[in-house]
Amino acid sequence: MLLGQRADIKAIKKGANKCIVEARFNISAYQMEPFFTQRDLEYDPNECIIRRELYASGKSRAFINDTCGLIGADEGTGRETDRCT
Repeated sequence: MLLGQRADIKAIKKGANKCIVEARFNISAYQMEPFFTQRDLEYDPNECIIRRELYASGKSRAFINDTCGLIGADEGTGRETDRCT
């Protein structure tokens, strides 16, 4: 779910209105700065925080370092998908 795969609302605890999944990564070994720069995202090679919010309505939003962002790719087109709308 964090990396953009389709989320299932079954992941939401009964009675809750949303599910939040968050992970922190050290990406210093991966030369990721161009990815962040091109997307105008904050870059910290020692701590990259990826968060995904899934709502009971089926809506989902993804964040990179607290900025609503693009995560994953559309399986049909290969284009990055906007998880903020």
